[in-house]
Amino acid sequence: MVSGNDRKQCRQTKPEESSNMLTGMKMICAYTRLSEATILDLIVNADFPARKTKGADGIWISNTSSIDRWSQQFSEAKN
Repeated sequence: MVSGNDRKQCRQTKPEESSNMLTGMKMICAYTRLSEATILDLIVNADFPARKTKGADGIWISNTSSIDRWSQQFSEAKN
């Protein structure tokens, strides 16, 4: 049984987010067709929507919907 405190700590994932989830830098790179170095640069300098999970062996995660929205906004900002 999950206690009230545990429930607060659990991140609620929307159904569309979980089905569009990209786990690992390889999946993110494959989806965007960009190199790991470019993705890391965009995360630091252009608010690319990806984050690394906590822990020593953190995994990069993102989702296709967030990347698509970011890409549209990034393209519009460059024009």
